[in-house]
Amino acid sequence: MHCGLLEEPDMDSTDEEKENNRASKPHSTPATLQWLEENYEIAEGVCIPRSALYMHYLDFCEKNDTQPVNAASFGKQ
Repeated sequence: MHCGLLEEPDMDSTDEEKENNRASKPHSTPATLQWLEENYEIAEGVCIPRSALYMHYLDFCEKNDTQPVNAASFGKQ
């Protein structure tokens, strides 16, 4: 089971590889990443399913009349 929401940086990748990797992946908006940081923190030994976080995020978006990112892009940077 993958518990990490945000991806860990690959310390062995070159800058060019990192840039190519970023360009090929969908990204969350800065507002989405800010919402994650304001509502959750990383804690060792704790695992919350991405789907539970996404449901909380969708509820927030609906209450704030905000267009959510799609589930596949949620939490990626």
